Amino acid sequence: MRLSASIKRAIERHALVDYPREACGLIVAAADKQQYVPCRNAASHGQDFRLPAEDYAAAEDQGQVLAVVHSHV
Repeated sequence: MRLSASIKRAIERHALVDYPREACGLIVAAADKQQYVPCRNAASHGQDFRLPAEDYAAAEDQGQVLAVVHSHV
């Protein structure tokens, strides 16, 4: 999978905002376009990630989930 520059920037911004906690999100395809959907990290430890089921379901409402993304802190 190749990510567009705009998706890469969105992931980087999300990781910077959530730092020092692990950031997580999803790459979603809707129609002929891919987008990054930032999600909450429900993990109790900052270096872990747990993507809530309701965030995943909300992303599925926007299109097909192609990938899970998380930062490495």
